[in-house]
Amino acid sequence: MPALDDYVIGQDKAKRVLAVAVYNHYKRLRHQGKTDTSIELGKSNILLIGPTVVVRRSLAQTLARVLDVPFTIADATTLTEAVMLVKT
Repeated sequence: MPALDDYVIGQDKAKRVLAVAVYNHYKRLRHQGKTDTSIELGKSNILLIGPTVVVRRSLAQTLARVLDVPFTIADATTLTEAVMLVKT
């Protein structure tokens, strides 16, 4: 996605995966409610994992800005702490 290239340096695989996921999402929305059964688009979620928050946040914010959609940050620290407590 060229717009991501303008704001994020490197991370080519992550940018490609995000671009494909966004394309499939909008493709699914465009075909929603149509009776054509030859098209099957599965739902998918994206989980960005990495050492720095800056790159993940930059990718998500840039994507939201380009698509003109709202952007929200949710902190899952308490959830990860709970999972870690269960595992030990």
